Amino acid sequence: MVADKEGNIWFTAISGGYIGKLDPRTGEISEYHAPEGAEIDPHTPVFDHNGILWFTNEQTNYIGASIRKPAR
Repeated sequence: MVADKEGNIWFTAISGGYIGKLDPRTGEISEYHAPEGAEIDPHTPVFDHNGILWFTNEQTNYIGASIRKPAR
């Protein structure tokens, strides 16, 4: 798990194949799934200084896979 600058908590759901975001102010959880047909087992999330969320992928051994943090 990792917190962003706004205080949201981001996590990886390895067996679910998605990245999640918890808004601790509201308790709302958002799920961000890979495009259909893409298999990911996201692991070890971290933000860089540009606000891009990077993670490893245990299923395919990707270490440079990334997603841009969704706009609020």
